[in-house]
Amino acid sequence: MKQKHILILGAGIAGLAAAERLKTVMNVTLLEAQNRIGGRIRTFRARSFPLDLGAQVIHGAYGNPLTKLVKKLGIETVPSDYFDYALYDKAGKCVSAAKTAAQEKKFRSILKAISKHSRRIAKNTSLEDAMNLSPLKKEIDPALWNWFKESEEIYSGGDLKKQSARHYDQSNDYPGPNMIFPHGYDQILNAFNLEGISMQFNCAVRRISWAKSGVCAETDRGMFDADYALITLPLGVLKDGQIRFSPQLPGWKLAAIKRLDMGVLNLIHMRFSKVFWPQNHNFIGVAGQDNPFTRFADRSRIQNIPVLTGITGGDDAVKLESLSDEAIAGLAVKALRVGLGHQVPQPVEVEVTRWARDPYTRGSYSFIPKGASWADYNTLARPVAGRLFFAGEATHARHPCTVHGAYLSGLREARRFKASRGKELL
Repeated sequence: MKQKHILILGAGIAGLAAAERLKTVMNVTLLEAQNRIGGRIRTFRARSFPLDLGAQVIHGAYGNPLTKLVKKLGIETVPSDYFDYALYDKAGKCVSAAKTAAQEKKFRSILKAISKHSRRIAKNTSLEDAMNLSPLKKEIDPALWNWFKESEEIYSGGDLKKQSARHYDQSNDYPGPNMIFPHGYDQILNAFNLEGISMQFNCAVRRISWAKSGVCAETDRGMFDADYALITLPLGVLKDGQIRFSPQLPGWKLAAIKRLDMGVLNLIHMRFSKVFWPQNHNFIGVAGQDNPFTRFADRSRIQNIPVLTGITGGDDAVKLESLSDEAIAGLAVKALRVGLGHQVPQPVEVEVTRWARDPYTRGSYSFIPKGASWADYNTLARPVAGRLFFAGEATHARHPCTVHGAYLSGLREARRFKASRGKELL
């Protein structure tokens, strides 16, 4: 029997996982629009130290499949606690740990109550509207309330006024600490043996034609025919309509793509001539200011380099993308000076991300806006006519928005094909 042929669109971790597993039972051609593998795993290595521009952490180390890959490769990782921060107010005074802990406990209790009673919440209610209804809000300092909100938007990539209250926090994270890579997240890509796979780089797909007889991908480098196509492209690319399908995708698939949304998290890595900040915590926060940068990660503690990373999410992150690197650095330094004083110098070097403008991602990771639901992730994962298959973080309902969710989705699709034992998947 002639071996089947599959096109895999996208060399992110979902595509790589599927390709490695499928190459023993099918002919695999991997079409990647960029000149590298990894997708949203992107480590900048042009300097003497690595800087992760995309994926940052392993979310929950215990039982996480990425932990197994890390141990197999002997990659160094260190724990990073998102809640380990020193918070400064607009007067430059450090807010006491006791106050921030007490205030954040109340903030978190509001979110827990929303999650617990989510089935009672109307479908089109935003997370922000639901939070504003809580009587506990009056007990939280307004400046801290806004800072906690902004931290949530950084974590999710979407503004709280857009996020669904009904479907807030229903994913299943792995237990244990979050882990980061002192020497770059892209090391994990060495786990994949790509020998025997036809790798086509700088090969952006423009159209996918599909029929009972197979599929055809029209790319910048010509036409590729196969029996199946596995589409692992980011949700943002599917929403952007860059790829045309002929015939058009079914209405149920298009509706799920439209309902789900793509969040944005952007970073500015700033290298200074020396460390001038207290190195007691993983993060430095600045509350009560009108600035898109309210949280900074201290890289000096894990990489021994004088680097602070400004983090911004949601609509603020998108708006910044139209500014120059210098203007963005100016805003970040201004925020630091509010908290740490006017002695904060200008950075020696900066590296800025713009994930919403990136034509190969159109965002950082998915989130559920009001009006959508977790079921949309499952719908996005459903095959079409036994010819088109889908993987990526936005197709994994248990672990969306994560690298391990993307990885698991690739393994899921590989299992689907292997279980067919060469039979048509119609």
